[in-house]
Amino acid sequence: MPVKQPMTERTARQSTRRPGKRESGWQKLGVYLSPDAARRLDLASLSKRVDRSEILTNLVLAHLPAYVLSARVASPVSAIPDGPLELIGTSPA
Repeated sequence: MPVKQPMTERTARQSTRRPGKRESGWQKLGVYLSPDAARRLDLASLSKRVDRSEILTNLVLAHLPAYVLSARVASPVSAIPDGPLELIGTSPA
């Protein structure tokens, strides 16, 4: 019977996680699914031969199209007019 090696001594070949997710810009989240939803996700992943993360990503993007992040660009410092600055919410002295 083989002896289990500590995590620090395992080779990359023996790692349980998929390499490359972190380097490719994916974000790890913890999500709770009902037992039925988890089973369906597993079956879809096996039958389509696609990672569960990709299936969930496609579902979120397809079913939540209204929630789009927009990039707001702040005005450059040079666009601030010269002169005394006024603090908002304070009374003039």
